[in-house]
Amino acid sequence: TMAERRAGDGTEDKSEDEVLRELTEDEVYTGLRTSSLADLGYDVRCFFLCPTERMEHFHVVDGRCESMLLRGLLAETSSLAAGGRLPDDSQAGRAIGYRQSLAYLSRDAARPDDAAALSAFVDDFAAATRRYAKKQMQWFRRDGSFAFVPVDMAAEKG
Repeated sequence: TMAERRAGDGTEDKSEDEVLRELTEDEVYTGLRTSSLADLGYDVRCFFLCPTERMEHFHVVDGRCESMLLRGLLAETSSLAAGGRLPDDSQAGRAIGYRQSLAYLSRDAARPDDAAALSAFVDDFAAATRRYAKKQMQWFRRDGSFAFVPVDMAAEKG
């Protein structure tokens, strides 16, 4: 067990780094542990930074979507798809952002300067992202091990 590893041969305690280096591959890659951090004397707490105002949070999410578009989401998606590295049915191809980008780029009757199609794509991308953010909040709320810390998303960052 981890406690036995920590004690070593009984002559002196091993450092935490030594204990971590001795973890087996199964313990590292499968997450299976013989004891927990709490068993090792660590105070482990989970916090979730929860927006105080849901609509303000949605504005932040929308801003992140806009930022991804301005940083080249469509160009990236197009390049990956053209190189065969983003199949529609792949896990990445189904991810929020890529999924909507692929649909927009491969739409029927595509034409240059199609503002309506671009607007619909942006709306769909932002809505999918907001839905996912809402689901994340629901998951964390159901997990009793998380303490919620209210955060004012509108507060000026400094």
